[in-house]
Amino acid sequence: MNIGFEEEDLDTGYCSCPYDHGGYCKHIVATLLVCLYQPELIEQRPSLEEILDRLNEVQTQTLIQDLVANNPQLLDDIEYFADQVAPLYVTTSSPETLPQRQITVDAHRIKAKVRYSLRDAVRYIEEGWDEEIGTEEISSLIQDAQMYTQRGDTLNAFA
Repeated sequence: MNIGFEEEDLDTGYCSCPYDHGGYCKHIVATLLVCLYQPELIEQRPSLEEILDRLNEVQTQTLIQDLVANNPQLLDDIEYFADQVAPLYVTTSSPETLPQRQITVDAHRIKAKVRYSLRDAVRYIEEGWDEEIGTEEISSLIQDAQMYTQRGDTLNAFA
């Protein structure tokens, strides 16, 4: 669950429960009631950024490896993130200049990329943001696949 405030007003509320009847679920409402009537019970925790700032690079890598060991599906999201911020190759606008790679198709990775992008798109729409923001990643995946396909490199089109 995640509840966000802007000054003293509720800004966002997210819960992973399956409630979808409009408004906030009972978990968010109960949490807000505790905030209102028993604020002393609420523990102020450091932000994720503050926690990670305490760790050095080796400790951060150990943390990520432990998290993936306990939750293997995170590997897809981590790989997708790494590919976005530090790609193995530079994508250009010309299909003829794209590097040729020998790969095997990893359907799980493709699904993770699409799932990650769709999850963001749904969150953007639910929070009233521009619908186009969440769909940019999917459009980018499609454009990359089209460029590789035009070159006849179908393996990379699916990577």
